[in-house]
Amino acid sequence: MSNTPISPSQLVPGTVVTVQMKGLFKLAHHFALVTDKPGPDGMPMVIANSGDTGGPAERSWSAFV
Repeated sequence: MSNTPISPSQLVPGTVVTVQMKGLFKLAHHFALVTDKPGPDGMPMVIANSGDTGGPAERSWSAFV
């Protein structure tokens, strides 16, 4: 896995992405899977497990990062 930042607009469906979680001293990472659907922000939607949604759910890119 690479830590090289890439533009979200260049991600293809099926790509696994990760971001540093807020809090937890930035030690934990949050993973998601890029979908083939564009979100309301024009960026790809992702599927991520979240306490906010009660489990795996499709979220907009801006809500994920």
